[in-house]
Amino acid sequence: VGGAAKRQLATNAGRTISSIKRRMGSDYRVHIDGRDLTPQEISAMILSKPRRDAESYLGEKVTEAVITVPAQRPQVGTIRAGTFRYEPGGRRREPEQVCESIDVDASTARTRVLSFTPGGGDMGLAEAEVVVCVGNGLAGPERLGGYAELAELLGGKLACTRPLLDRGLMSFRQMIGQSGVSVKPKLYIGFGVSGAVNHVTGFAGSELSVAVNSDPDAAIFSACDYGIVGDMDEVCDALIAEIKRQRANAKASDAKK
Repeated sequence: VGGAAKRQLATNAGRTISSIKRRMGSDYRVHIDGRDLTPQEISAMILSKPRRDAESYLGEKVTEAVITVPAQRPQVGTIRAGTFRYEPGGRRREPEQVCESIDVDASTARTRVLSFTPGGGDMGLAEAEVVVCVGNGLAGPERLGGYAELAELLGGKLACTRPLLDRGLMSFRQMIGQSGVSVKPKLYIGFGVSGAVNHVTGFAGSELSVAVNSDPDAAIFSACDYGIVGDMDEVCDALIAEIKRQRANAKASDAKK
């Protein structure tokens, strides 16, 4: 890193620390890896980082940082749905019901609701045990019905990648990815999905993942347990036909008993 870049970094770091002080006051600490660091110590860490960038780029350890600001209350932390897998633990207890009554004078409100239009898509995507995801390889909207049927036969939900949202074919609530929904199903099947990182992180916790793509070099294959190289529509139709055949045989067998 050149001298000019280091000077610019020092300037930016100073401005950042000053901005934090102005907004939150000087009475705060940042808790990182078991240490309470002052703004000056944080600034020193920022300025020393260029020496480590070459070896840490894309391989740097990610640590949990907790910022405690005593003067600012309340503090709220949120975690996006689907980030962690639901795993019940401990003994089951009856929840305590707490009822609070809050009276607000409507005339003091600074905002008001003019209208509400519910969006499309299924709200249960994050909890689905089976997800059928369609990517930009989809030829057109007329083919979506087949993938919706496959998802229904498997008892799952239909999802998409960002390009289908941009094409106006599916809703934001059905998009899997960093900026969409995170899912951890028992089975994920991706049809025509390229394998962009922002989408892969959205289903990384799946128990079993399958990719279908006509490009044998598609990046999605390196992120899935199984890969099928072939036409996505043909594979979808074949799966639907096979599921229906097996169910018909099972129904016929039960009728004979």
